[in-house]
Amino acid sequence: MTDQKVLLHVGYHKTGTTWLQNYLFNNEKYGFVSPMSTMDMMNIIALPNPLDFSFETCQSEVDKRLEQVRSGLMPVFSAERFSGHPHSGGYDSKEIADRLKVLFPNGQVLICIREQKKVILSCYNQYIKKGGAISVGAYLHVLDRTRVPLFDFRHFMYHRLIGYYQSVFGKENVLILPYEIFTRNSQEYVSRIMEFATGKPFQGTMDDLPTRRMTNSSITGFELSMRRFLNFTIGTRNSINQFSLRPLSKKYNDFFFGIAQKMKPIIPAFVNNAIMRRIENKIAELSGDRFCESNRITSELIGMDLLQFGYRL
Repeated sequence: MTDQKVLLHVGYHKTGTTWLQNYLFNNEKYGFVSPMSTMDMMNIIALPNPLDFSFETCQSEVDKRLEQVRSGLMPVFSAERFSGHPHSGGYDSKEIADRLKVLFPNGQVLICIREQKKVILSCYNQYIKKGGAISVGAYLHVLDRTRVPLFDFRHFMYHRLIGYYQSVFGKENVLILPYEIFTRNSQEYVSRIMEFATGKPFQGTMDDLPTRRMTNSSITGFELSMRRFLNFTIGTRNSINQFSLRPLSKKYNDFFFGIAQKMKPIIPAFVNNAIMRRIENKIAELSGDRFCESNRITSELIGMDLLQFGYRL
């Protein structure tokens, strides 16, 4: 284990992680450096099977990266996969938290959350982009997860993981930030991270940060429907799509996806809106009030009323 002060950014997914990684967490002007790539963090820390994982091997690799960090910079290990994965219900989030505690006993933990219906919609959109083919209702309404971990609403009951990190690292070493703060006032969002990491208010300017530039583009209702249809019929089979009817090579997939992309400008806005509204209504229907109690507990844990950001309490 290392006694060096590090910032551990553990997710959640779809909360501006890519922006933080691209513009803040590897930016020496703000005192941060990322000594390990996201892929390396996943392969070395997050993904190894518990029966194969070696703390000694992992620690050796982490220490090797930390030795290369220039004095005065805070190392950041940022991987939203540390909070588990939404497509598999975050089944391994506790296991990963325990690994991080052993590797970085003095780590400071940043957890970013987002209103549940919005984050679920964003995760479903990403599922389709990555090759998924089932409807949002089938994606959310899992009948049997006894054999394979699948989507689980409990993954977004934030108090569960937040409470565990607070108990393991200490409440004072865990910062929770609703993503909604970023969308309203990105400079305040960054300032809170800076103050948490350094222990003192940030006095500088953020003029060079592209605070209005998001790195992951949204998807229209038409594109979502077309991608789902193509994934089901000709999509390449992968871990989230095992039943494509007539899987074609990537070359042909790209060709048909390209045709669908060219059709986007001629699709009326009301068509896109109607498709997205139907998906949003299904998410709202299946979510119901299941997050209310969790949001009340989370508000108490973090000392912030989530109602002001649109969370149901």
